[in-house]
Amino acid sequence: TTTNTIAATVAVGRQPNSITVVGNRAYITNTSDSTIKVLDTTTNTITATFTTAPGTAPIAITASPDGTRLYIANVGSNTITVVNTATYATTAVISVPALPLTVTLTPDGKRLFVTSVGSYSAPTGTVTVIDTTTNTITATLPNNTWSWGAAVSPDGTYTYLTNRNTNTITKISNTSTANQNPTATPTVGTPDLRRRSG
Repeated sequence: TTTNTIAATVAVGRQPNSITVVGNRAYITNTSDSTIKVLDTTTNTITATFTTAPGTAPIAITASPDGTRLYIANVGSNTITVVNTATYATTAVISVPALPLTVTLTPDGKRLFVTSVGSYSAPTGTVTVIDTTTNTITATLPNNTWSWGAAVSPDGTYTYLTNRNTNTITKISNTSTANQNPTATPTVGTPDLRRRSG
């Protein structure tokens, strides 16, 4: 193939917003029709379609490191859907704060970070941390902003968030407590996200 050229354009669902690739399969979230399309990247054809339930509006997706599970943020239902990639069956649905927009996993796949904006007009953002072994929430951090992008460092020690309405990033320390619930380290221009008692 020729370098830096468009190799194919494939029709998917309505309002595709996010994609993750596992082996020779790409998974695409289609927010307006609440579907996930499965693309065979070898043939550039859609091989399967499954839904996260009508009206859930899946907006973000990531895959476990071993490729066996998908984690999908549903902005219409304020949930995370966990899907088995062998069967496309839903194995768990986890409620999170309003308007989840981003999901990212630690490199070992044990913790999922979810950013929720709360309100588009007056963001009251949070970061939810989910234990992927039990599919339970282990921590919820106030972020008070609109975080759209998220990434975890290769060694899993930090999570970085982009905050579109404050022109900042937030850096969260993932390893500061014995029970692995993260604290957050504020960067210049961001709110103090360190966990508070009470």
